[in-house]
Amino acid sequence: MAYHQRSAAKINTKTDVQVLPDAYIDSSKLAVRLKELFPAGDFKARHKNSCWMIQAPRQLSELEIESIYQQSSSA
Repeated sequence: MAYHQRSAAKINTKTDVQVLPDAYIDSSKLAVRLKELFPAGDFKARHKNSCWMIQAPRQLSELEIESIYQQSSSA
């Protein structure tokens, strides 16, 4: 599964790829968050080998990563 924002904006190919283990990441939250953070569409996200590989103008912060985690079902 890959998320590519379609836009006239070009992705900076010199940007490092941020690799996040997919455990507990909600893919729909990831897609929404990337669109919020990079409205020009200059990002790519690809799922491969149990990891999300994200290429964007900057790396996601720890708080931004925490915001895409799945909600715990235990209360």
